[in-house]
Amino acid sequence: MKDNLVDNNAYTYYHTVWQNGDVAPGTHYLDVTANDKFEGIVKVYVTRRYDADNDHVKAFAIAGANDGSEFEKVADVELPNAVKAGKAEAEFTIAEGKSYSKLRFTVTSTTLERGYWHMAEFQLRPMTLNADCKNATYPEAFAAITKALEEANKAVGSVSVEDIAALQNAYDEYKKAINPETGIDAIGVETLRNNAVYDLQGRRVQNIGKGVYIVDGKKIVR
Repeated sequence: MKDNLVDNNAYTYYHTVWQNGDVAPGTHYLDVTANDKFEGIVKVYVTRRYDADNDHVKAFAIAGANDGSEFEKVADVELPNAVKAGKAEAEFTIAEGKSYSKLRFTVTSTTLERGYWHMAEFQLRPMTLNADCKNATYPEAFAAITKALEEANKAVGSVSVEDIAALQNAYDEYKKAINPETGIDAIGVETLRNNAVYDLQGRRVQNIGKGVYIVDGKKIVR
């Protein structure tokens, strides 16, 4: 069921073990391990399940740990309400000089004041860039493509020619800035010829929801 959290499908969901809903706040937690380290500002995105009115998480506590160490408090986060299949977002900051290989998210409040995780998608986006990555080297290009992606996602359902043109322009400028040899062009030209579906970060997608995707080298909006 954990795979449901990253399949970009609001119909599939993740639910921690419970019985009759009798789970006290602060009981269930979700651990996320980084490929490298979590540090700086991190955004959290939680998508509400499409076909159920069950609890939506309102707040959670975050703790961090490194291999072989105990968890220590990082932040308390309140999460906005969301409609069915809607995405709620929040952010938290890891103290300067601190970094963690694992973060633990513990439910402290839901709409029915219970303590289990119940959601369709769970995503983390580091907002503080590693100084060695291309996005940090070219911050203006990264900011432009990030803004264009956010606007495109907001416009789903009423996308105009201007919206698509703005996204295309930001994407082209981003590629030119960071150098086509980084592999982004390789994804667009070589890999996508098999009709597989990818998001704009180059990750293969199995189930298409609302958003902007690349199919056979072309962008499509759902």
